Amino acid sequence: MISCIVFSACQEGILIQPSKPEIIAIQPSQSAVWSVITIYGKNFGLPQDSSFIILDSNIKILSKDCLKWNNTFIRIKLPKLKFNGNIKVVNNNDTSNTQKIIFNYLPEIEIVFVKNGISETGSINGWSNEKPPHRVNITNNIYVSKYEVSQYLYSFVCDTNPSSEIDEKLPVNTIQWLDAVIFCNNLSNLFDYDTCYIIDKGNVIWDTNANGFRLPTEAEWEFFCRAGNEGDYNLNDSIENLAWFNNNSGFKIQPIGKKKPNSLGIYDLHGNVSEWCWDWYDENYYKQSETINPKGPKSGLKRVHRGGSFLDGFAKLRSSARHYDDGNYKNLGIRFVRNAKD
Repeated sequence: MISCIVFSACQEGILIQPSKPEIIAIQPSQSAVWSVITIYGKNFGLPQDSSFIILDSNIKILSKDCLKWNNTFIRIKLPKLKFNGNIKVVNNNDTSNTQKIIFNYLPEIEIVFVKNGISETGSINGWSNEKPPHRVNITNNIYVSKYEVSQYLYSFVCDTNPSSEIDEKLPVNTIQWLDAVIFCNNLSNLFDYDTCYIIDKGNVIWDTNANGFRLPTEAEWEFFCRAGNEGDYNLNDSIENLAWFNNNSGFKIQPIGKKKPNSLGIYDLHGNVSEWCWDWYDENYYKQSETINPKGPKSGLKRVHRGGSFLDGFAKLRSSARHYDDGNYKNLGIRFVRNAKD
């Protein structure tokens, strides 16, 4: 009996090329600066020096800088950079298909249209600086920010956040008057509007013809706060429902927009942070105030701010209550306006 042993022929090793990365979907499909997006797909590999995200054709995010990177999904926080929404994944020199998202570089701001009109200003029952009460004619239509400026928006516009407690959902605070003016100019530049303020070595000139964002005048603030209500508050409701103040705030700044708005839909006018106005402060200004579009005294030592704060009691929350710069900025923030000419 003859046994045969058959040896199979040796085959050369077959080099299997790794599959290229492929993007299947990106969620959410519409995003903005500092938003977190998730890129779903396959063959993304593991984080390594040769793996990265490409935004458009020239912005690179290394895998080690991503929030999460594995073979089937990648999570990243979009940087504060302008790009057209084109995203690709590179893994070990292999480049994926391009997937496009809708990217909004400009921050979202919500504004309320306020029609011109005549309003009661001051109070016979208020402090001496609120007397005499008088009627003021605001002849310009204006847009008013629906919310106090958040830390998110301030950080985006000014690349800093001076607030005492950091949280992007809280209103920015610890703001000096010049900080508020610079913010308004920066926001105007961002949206390609004319800047309202000329700043020269600390001196500030208001260009009243500019179409950009600015601080309200004291008269404008009381006008849109009251919204026709001549009582102490802008709604005939419990102040607990309208404002964060020392009785309900726990002496802490609260997230914007959690109390009832006034009848125009503007939030937090009576509390949370007090809001800078354009005007110089003069205790006796109401005795000689203009009746049409008053802009305050021509000069002074302190600036006005309006609305109560999380640190204040009932008396300081009133629509007519006037406050001035006392050097303590912890409870001070910003609400901006813009002339509604276009």
